Amino acid sequence: ITAEVLGGYIGYPLTVILSYLLSLDAFLDQPYADGWTPWASGRRRHLDVGGAIPTVRELMARYPVASRKFLELHEVVDRFGYSSEQGRTYYDQYIYLDGEKTIPFFDVGWANNFIAMVEGTWDRLGRHTYRKVPSLGRHSGPDYEFSVSPLEDRPLRIGVLSDWPTGAPQSLHVLHELKKQAPDIVIHLGDTYYSGTRAEQEAFLHDPIKAVLGEAIPVYLVPGNHDYYGGGGEGFYHVLDEFGVQPASYFTLRGAGVQIVAVDTGLLNNQDYSPTMMPFLPDDQIDWALHQIEVGRQAGLKTIFMSHHQFFSRAESVGVANNAFGEALTGPDRIPGPLNVYQTSEYSIGSTELAGGLSNDLPPAANTRLLNQFPPDVREYVSAFYWGHEHSTSIFDRYVNITRGRCIGNSGIAFTTDVDQYAVNGETVSAPFGGPPPLLPKEKGGCARDGCRTGQGNTFWNLGFVTLDIDAGAQPKILAKHWEVQQDQSYDLDALGSVYLNAKVYFEEEY
Repeated sequence: ITAEVLGGYIGYPLTVILSYLLSLDAFLDQPYADGWTPWASGRRRHLDVGGAIPTVRELMARYPVASRKFLELHEVVDRFGYSSEQGRTYYDQYIYLDGEKTIPFFDVGWANNFIAMVEGTWDRLGRHTYRKVPSLGRHSGPDYEFSVSPLEDRPLRIGVLSDWPTGAPQSLHVLHELKKQAPDIVIHLGDTYYSGTRAEQEAFLHDPIKAVLGEAIPVYLVPGNHDYYGGGGEGFYHVLDEFGVQPASYFTLRGAGVQIVAVDTGLLNNQDYSPTMMPFLPDDQIDWALHQIEVGRQAGLKTIFMSHHQFFSRAESVGVANNAFGEALTGPDRIPGPLNVYQTSEYSIGSTELAGGLSNDLPPAANTRLLNQFPPDVREYVSAFYWGHEHSTSIFDRYVNITRGRCIGNSGIAFTTDVDQYAVNGETVSAPFGGPPPLLPKEKGGCARDGCRTGQGNTFWNLGFVTLDIDAGAQPKILAKHWEVQQDQSYDLDALGSVYLNAKVYFEEEY
């Protein structure tokens, strides 16, 4: 599978055009402006230099690694031809899915997101696929055993990926490296690219996992926002049923001493038309999730919590609490009666009523809607939180009553090395929460690098995955290992290609 099988129908030709534009002085001297892409408005201040809108030439100097790839794509196409294997290989391995933080040096195939959302909105009238927690009857309440499965009472190794299915060679290499660790169970924390269409879910998620890991290893899924962009989530549920181990987009795995509670935050982050809104859980699912956590607490279990979206972020905005247009777009899903997809009472709570008391024009560093749904005592009890969404990895020190917050969204996409993926986002407000989310100090985490950071290749930050070794004995314990996979690109036009190294552990902890 190559990237151009699906998204590349648009991505490759448009990105080649962009690479040629970058060779024109008239283009380079233009100021970067909002509106190049549907999502560009959220990036402009990230690209501002000294408060002024920079030119494309100035951005080229700021992002030498990202821009170099586009200049070289131009050279490759000039030398070998537009339809050459070398041109497609260069796009697939060097540019595909790149550039979300280095616009205008980006894979123009990201436009597939917007196209898929428009198609899904039109075809489905704005409605999404979701399976609510069923009721046991009018007087019996919800079925809290729904989507709860047992963990075997033996030592288990669980492999965790996030933002992994791209179909690109580096993603497939990561999967092969995970296979070497012999996981008993694999969990994917959401997002199939570009937009989670049924074809992408099959070609990039289901088929490679079955081909590499075989039929015996159970694979559990929660969706991300991209899984709902294309077809309103229909593709995600199709492969979820093909894997055949869970009935819904959320699940609990419960054993003698440990449980994993995983939730669907993608449903309420399913469009990118309006300013990004904070994801959270619909009413049925938050009730179900809190019940599962309480069952674990009462039984003395260690609880691991997993989601696609983050409870807080150091580098990115988690969104706004309220937006009239964004809330209106959820109307078709929230219509009362038999056509109802889900219900939520969250929108009745204004931004200033949430943690931090910030007005809606001040984006918080923490997702105050999730903080509202999961009270401080719940966050204190949970042993560790794992999430993706950001295409990076961060090992956080204690923050907003979360002892172990672990971002692991770098299984399939990585930023170029001229982006500091650990830099504090200057747009978000963190003062009400004690300052920006802190990275775990090197000496506290026993890490090789400051802040327990991952490493880099010659072009990209490292990719990675996590393994959790669960020992549910008399004193349950979890050994978490964070693995990194380095990739290096050749820039010799006569020897184009990527070298992928073996995975190695860069951080581990026991809890």
